[in-house]
Amino acid sequence: MEDLSLAEDKVLVSRSLENPDYFVFIIRRWEDAITRYARRRTNKSSDDIADIVQEIFIKVYRNLNDFDSGLSFSSW
Repeated sequence: MEDLSLAEDKVLVSRSLENPDYFVFIIRRWEDAITRYARRRTNKSSDDIADIVQEIFIKVYRNLNDFDSGLSFSSW
């Protein structure tokens, strides 16, 4: 598997749709930002925040086909 850590989000989405193993690059890129956001928006424990972030990534993965590559991934 090639290293796509510097690839654009739409490339990561496309590759993840072809091969689910590439989804790890999306997780690595967005996990910290989503964790910080969840921490700011909730008053939950670290374990609860980790569960929330995991649920978010599950939903993202299940809905990758709906991603509009004309939009920013962060807004999606």
